[in-house]
Amino acid sequence: MADAVNTELNKTTDWQFDFSALPRWDNRNIVPFVYDKFHHLPKSDTLCCIYSIAEAGMGRYQGFLAILKNKEHPELLLNVADNMCFCDNFSASKNENIVFLQIVFYDKAKESMRGAILILDIARQKFTCYDSDNCNPSYKIVELNDHLFGIEADEKQKENDERLNVLSKQKIDLHTLKWYDFSKLNSLPEKVIKKKRTLNFIAFVFCCAAVALGLAYELWPRLFPDWLFYTMSITGFVLLIALIVALFVEKKRKKK
Repeated sequence: MADAVNTELNKTTDWQFDFSALPRWDNRNIVPFVYDKFHHLPKSDTLCCIYSIAEAGMGRYQGFLAILKNKEHPELLLNVADNMCFCDNFSASKNENIVFLQIVFYDKAKESMRGAILILDIARQKFTCYDSDNCNPSYKIVELNDHLFGIEADEKQKENDERLNVLSKQKIDLHTLKWYDFSKLNSLPEKVIKKKRTLNFIAFVFCCAAVALGLAYELWPRLFPDWLFYTMSITGFVLLIALIVALFVEKKRKKK
């Protein structure tokens, strides 16, 4: 088992870039005890900066994200300063092309803060999200092979945090996640995470409609042609089985 790269804390960097031009960089002028965390990934010639990190309450520290490429002539590859915050948590794969970040965002549906693991593919400039529903950043990512990663949580923290404890038993398989271009990152979480819930809801509604049609056909058979009844019944049955299997697989995955 090989650990993913976990860089040490660096509050400064020798990359020649005007960080003061980043949005919310000037938070340090109005918020006390603000700091920045720079992670230099020489194998991929990348600098990952979680900046303007400040206490968001109850010992939770959050900031914003900037990713730069090419140390000789730095260029801003990605900057996220809205819709989500980044915890003081960072891991990278051994080849330093895959970056793992703990994000926190406001879930409108639940009217509460929600956590997830944002995964960036620096080489392909794509991202995906592992919906962990965990806001505790007290864990690190462990690389098992080139596409499978484990999660090691702080022993004391997970004793008192059930969500973190559940997360520590899971594995992240990059091959099973859907990837998006960096340009769509600001759509997270409104579209990316919400999309999965919407598809499940649509499947559930269709199943209910099929059942309702079946009952109506039994009561008033002359109102519905046979082909419509059989088509809806078969489709509804298949969707119901698929939904049950999907829920079972998701539950089993979270227990791993």
